[in-house]
Amino acid sequence: MHLRLLPKSGTSPERGATAVMAVVALAVSLIVGFGVGFGARRQATTTTINLILPSVAVSVSSTSSVPDTTASPDSTLGLGTTAPGTTVADTVPVTEAPPPPVTEPPLPSVSLSTKGALFSAVTDRRLFDAAGGCDSFTATQQSGDSGGCDQFSVGNIEVAWSIDLPANAVDILWRDPAANEPDIWNVALRADHSGMDHDPRVGDVTGDGRSDIVVGRSAGSTLETDVIELDGAVPAVSLHLSLPEGRVRLGAGELHTWRAIEGNNEDLEHIVLSRGNGGWRVTQGETVKARNVGPSQV
Repeated sequence: MHLRLLPKSGTSPERGATAVMAVVALAVSLIVGFGVGFGARRQATTTTINLILPSVAVSVSSTSSVPDTTASPDSTLGLGTTAPGTTVADTVPVTEAPPPPVTEPPLPSVSLSTKGALFSAVTDRRLFDAAGGCDSFTATQQSGDSGGCDQFSVGNIEVAWSIDLPANAVDILWRDPAANEPDIWNVALRADHSGMDHDPRVGDVTGDGRSDIVVGRSAGSTLETDVIELDGAVPAVSLHLSLPEGRVRLGAGELHTWRAIEGNNEDLEHIVLSRGNGGWRVTQGETVKARNVGPSQV
């Protein structure tokens, strides 16, 4: 603020003082009116006011800051300040399309039934000799030797398979140790032994913690296979498979099978089966090299 007094000749001191006070008051008003500013940039202006009073002429010069309302090129209304060199479009998030869902190949189609089973239900009995073990099943009935047998327990039920070579038959037997005739075994199932390259195999392929019996027989180039498990106390066929160029191996709680692929002499179709409350089902299928597959266990 610059005050310039322009005195008139013949002015008294009292009237001059009054004029000065008026000028000061006016200067304060100017400072308040022009001194309020905002923003980062201000433009300086100089105002000069010449007042001629009856006794004193006063020149008031004030410098005030006037806010610069010119928008900064680096700011965006309502969106804040962006980094140098970027635009609003650069800061807008882009939503990418989700990846397409992964489609699993369909599982192989397999007939999961007992139709065509190797074993048939029979009603017969065998005398068990503790000294001879399970071989006594055939020794007491035929003059020839037993072709092989195995005996095991499923809960409180005893189960056995026995090959009767003279009769060319395979029997599945069972007995209840609590029965009144502990030396008598019941024949539940019987099958023709012809074409059986392997003895019946015992293992838990159903995953219920109990032993099952898997039996295979070759019919030309097709492997016919039965899975036998206890239906209550009596052994029964729960699954029959026909596998061209087939191979079967027992797994823990599952059955591994392989079969030929039509028109393909180098590969086999590997199919894994498992047993649930709803019955047998296919859980896995894949194509593998035949040379990498081991021999069948049945």
